[in-house]
Amino acid sequence: MHKLFILSGSSGVGKSTLLNKLVQEGLCDSIPKYSNRRNFSTVDDVISVEDSKSGACDLVYNMYGNWYGFNSETLVERVCNKNQILITNDEETIKKIRNLLKKNVVVIYIVSDVGKNQLMKIYQNRYGYPSIKDVTDEINEEIEMCQKMVINDNPKGLIKCIENINCHIESIMYRDEEFKLRYNSIKQRIKKYTDNILLYDYVVMNFYSENTSMYAIDFAYDQIKQIVKEESKGEKIYE
Repeated sequence: MHKLFILSGSSGVGKSTLLNKLVQEGLCDSIPKYSNRRNFSTVDDVISVEDSKSGACDLVYNMYGNWYGFNSETLVERVCNKNQILITNDEETIKKIRNLLKKNVVVIYIVSDVGKNQLMKIYQNRYGYPSIKDVTDEINEEIEMCQKMVINDNPKGLIKCIENINCHIESIMYRDEEFKLRYNSIKQRIKKYTDNILLYDYVVMNFYSENTSMYAIDFAYDQIKQIVKEESKGEKIYE
């Protein structure tokens, strides 16, 4: 039996980046995490499905207005073959996984000084969250096209333009609401960590600044890499 490493922490602390680096280096494989949330980037650790039954999820929780889930049989099967890693902030799910895999679970909490501006940059890079200028330009283009459809007496084209405008607005509202939920959860996450401090095995620091963000990720990765290697030295018994 190998180890399952769980990364936890507020939005923007670098969980996905750190997970991907561990997987790319071959130190761990990533456990599938299913969700009804849309994928916006290839660095996402989420597999989008219509409902939890699609992923045969029996460990399901809600966060940021979406549901997320894992399959417990997949967890056990994969940990039997190789070190695995997943991301979750839900304390009850972590407790259930720890109860399932006992001492073969290692929970790592990532601490960061990420603020609203830094989180917005991360969110923009990851999900393509547009700037106000981008949104305005896109909608203005559709409005101009609508005007042309009216002049050319093209009702079908006009309806299509209106649908495109609605899609732009819907997409912006969806992402804006999720961003607000993620930002507002930062302070709540710190309190939840304090309330559940015994649930975590390690704390890793990943501090940002405008000039050293890449160094910060590398520094945090060195910490997690050392944890993974040390924990992997002695194979713990699956109880």
